[in-house]
Amino acid sequence: GHGPASPSSVLLSSDSCQSNLVENIQSELRCQPRPNEGDIPEGPYAQSCLGCRVSVARSGAPGGGGSPPTTTMTTRVLSCTDCSTMSGGRREAVYDLSRCQLPGKLDNNNGILKCIGVPNHGTRSLPPGGYLNSCAGCVVEKGMMLRCTHCEAADGRQVESVVSLDECEGKGRIDNRNGDLVC
Repeated sequence: GHGPASPSSVLLSSDSCQSNLVENIQSELRCQPRPNEGDIPEGPYAQSCLGCRVSVARSGAPGGGGSPPTTTMTTRVLSCTDCSTMSGGRREAVYDLSRCQLPGKLDNNNGILKCIGVPNHGTRSLPPGGYLNSCAGCVVEKGMMLRCTHCEAADGRQVESVVSLDECEGKGRIDNRNGDLVC
């Protein structure tokens, strides 16, 4: 062989990039992300995510029998075009801001936006268990149901989960299994 391997050629038209700036991310040419917009919520994610902006999504609750929606809900959504991953890559991330109320703040966890700092309610009444390490926003409702608003799933997303405390009676501790509260 004569020296190093020849570089592979990759084409990306800089015309397709809004900033006309191109970056090499893990041997992949990509458009340089836009800077974050000024109205995004504060949080540690802003240090490792770019191209973030807040938009409003509308969704209607269906009316009965094919009639028009009875209520229209508007949801503020944060979307970032480029959140850093642990491997050095980047991925798109989206989060419904109604799911992260103060004092919670958004953070980037391997390219996935998650809400950190969500308090539990009535911590004295919460049953013991491993779920406390990966779930937040937990409360015992009517002494019968354990509800956690932010349980981490295997893919890093946070989902809401509920388990009946009667069901768990005598079965030991409550755990989080891929976002589901289980006895």
